[in-house]
Amino acid sequence: MPVDSNGYYHLTLTKDANSWQTIHRVDGVVTDESGPVFYQRVTWESNLYWYLGDTLGYIVKRALSDDVVYVSYDTIYITGFNGWKFQQAMR
Repeated sequence: MPVDSNGYYHLTLTKDANSWQTIHRVDGVVTDESGPVFYQRVTWESNLYWYLGDTLGYIVKRALSDDVVYVSYDTIYITGFNGWKFQQAMR
C-alpha cells in the first residue's frame, strides 16, 4: 500500500458495479525484547475516513410470503451525501 510524504497509507477503493466495499485487512503484532507477546489485551482506534458519493446505500424491505419465503417488496435509496466525509469508528 503506498505511503505519502506524511506517513499516511492510501488504500484505493473498489468502485465497480459488482462491489460496494473494499476489503483490506489491517493487523499488528505485540512484541517485547524477547519476541512476540501472547495473550495481551490491546485496544484499537481508527482514523480511517471515506467519502460518500451521491448514494449512501439502500434499504431493501423484505417480508414473508404466504409460502413462508422471504420476498423483497420495496427498495429505498439513501441519497444526497455527495462529497461528505465520514470517520470510520473501529474500536
